[in-house]
Amino acid sequence: MKKISFFALAACALAFNACNGDDAPDTPKTRIETISFEDCEFAANKSDNTGAYNEEIAYEEFGATFAHLNYYNMYGGAVIGGSADTSADGASQSSHLRVNGDKTSETPGAAGTAKFVSFCLSKYVKDYDMSFSFAEDKEHKIVSAFVNNYNMYGGAVIGGSADTSADGASQSSHLRVNGDKTSETPGAAGTAKFVSFCLSKYVKDYDMSFSFAEDKEHKIVSAFVNNSACMYQLMKFGRYSTVGFVAGDYCEVVFTGYDAAGEETGSVSFALGDYRDGKEFVCEDWTKVDLAALGTVNKVVITVDASNASGLVGAEATAGFSVCLDQIEFEVPAGE
Repeated sequence: MKKISFFALAACALAFNACNGDDAPDTPKTRIETISFEDCEFAANKSDNTGAYNEEIAYEEFGATFAHLNYYNMYGGAVIGGSADTSADGASQSSHLRVNGDKTSETPGAAGTAKFVSFCLSKYVKDYDMSFSFAEDKEHKIVSAFVNNYNMYGGAVIGGSADTSADGASQSSHLRVNGDKTSETPGAAGTAKFVSFCLSKYVKDYDMSFSFAEDKEHKIVSAFVNNSACMYQLMKFGRYSTVGFVAGDYCEVVFTGYDAAGEETGSVSFALGDYRDGKEFVCEDWTKVDLAALGTVNKVVITVDASNASGLVGAEATAGFSVCLDQIEFEVPAGE
């Protein structure tokens, strides 16, 4: 019996979709190209690619052009940036060109990258909309993009850092696993990366799930599960003046499998926090969870079952919900 991880299977699925099999050897395989903005150069002492007043600036990557105009600090179009900031009140004026986040971060972009693009719109800047395009005769199939709705995330984000809290006096991240912030291998089993599945009532059309190609099914075996730094903090300590878990509170993550026909195949629950029946448990380490009861699946959907007096944790919680997974294992027939 051969076991491979979900991420290896995802690569296989891409290759499968890229060709029609041995009967079509001349069909070119596809590959994934990422526009990351990391090659955009900023002028000295600047954290974006803006130019002088009334100067058009254009940045090109993989044949796509991102252009903007600076009209006396009113921007129209696409500005490449590399800094973050956040506000605690409305007493000052924040920037359109900085992503919401930790102002001290050297990697404010998605997935631990340094740069990103801000699409801006202003009634004072004519002829510049929020768009980008490839060369006139070029077309490409777009796959995905990270969307940060004011640090509210929906879907699956690949991460590579850890953090933990000793109290509720700060705001921890959904995208960091609970653990040693100095670790270079914060993933399960000594690996460097993991996936954070995130849910927010403010981010529509993104649930916590992963799936194979439409007609592919595999028997799931197990996965390592841990709290994100954010969920650990909320359950263990609360946040600011709102307390964490008290007697009777709990939070369980529920894994539900579906076959290629959309029929449910089984489900498994795992407690991320449990203060019922005298317990005071909050998961703080990677834990291997047996998912064999899900059977053979095409898709796995992750949901949350939570009850807590503070309302800090749950699918409808203002802070959102997240859970970290790694080393997702499946059975694959020999030779496949």
